[in-house]
Amino acid sequence: HAVGVIVACSIDRLRQIERQMLGGNLLSSPAEQKLLGLTVEQQQSLAAIQKQSAAKASSINARCAAGQLSSFWKWNNLHRLQSQTSSQMLSVLTTGQKKHWLVLSGQKSGLPKIKDPEASTKSLFEGY
Repeated sequence: HAVGVIVACSIDRLRQIERQMLGGNLLSSPAEQKLLGLTVEQQQSLAAIQKQSAAKASSINARCAAGQLSSFWKWNNLHRLQSQTSSQMLSVLTTGQKKHWLVLSGQKSGLPKIKDPEASTKSLFEGY
């Protein structure tokens, strides 16, 4: 039983890391869309963004294949495109969905913050 719990926790953590790495680009996944409760309109917006991004990526790859773009600039442009696409896709989410996304990606705890009045913010090495 304990091994099953560890495996489930590991899989959940891997999904969090995947969401952090891919960002909003992962929102093209039907499973992620269902998990966040996206509307049909949101799904259509994401599909349009994905289609536009794929066309731009094809153009970048074609320019590189034609010798108009070095490999360095190809990867630089593809990375920038991925970042822009991620931001555009995340902008489709409602405020509540964005909060849920942050929790699912492990970037924000779903628990309320607790202030410990006894906690010290001083560095261990302060004063040395």
